[in-house]
Amino acid sequence: MNDYTNLAAHWINGRPVGDATGTQDILSEDPFDGSVRWIASSATPAQIESALGSARAAYPYWAALPVEDRIKVITSFSEHISSNAEDLAHLIAQENGKPLWDAKTEVNGLIVKVQASIAAFEERASEQIGRAHV
Repeated sequence: MNDYTNLAAHWINGRPVGDATGTQDILSEDPFDGSVRWIASSATPAQIESALGSARAAYPYWAALPVEDRIKVITSFSEHISSNAEDLAHLIAQENGKPLWDAKTEVNGLIVKVQASIAAFEERASEQIGRAHV
């Protein structure tokens, strides 16, 4: 199992941003035994504006990508979730007090939703992206 106690507080514009001094701590505790899973600081207003600005600046690039390239990115995300499914399920179970079988169902549901979303898009837009309806 991975150690999630030393994560950077935030990830903005493709790089980690350290803890925000003077902001409220966010604490994740295991509801079963009360142990601390991780501690981070909430974002400052400036960090929130920076994250929003980065997202706005990235959108034109993302929107200009061909659909096939966007599907590759989303598929890669799904593959990363799948390859880390066991760790993610344990993390969800520990943070939420869920039975492990339920947490595994949640992770698998995300993987299936990504695949279903791609299939639904391809069905709706098959003529626009040059693919036959399957």
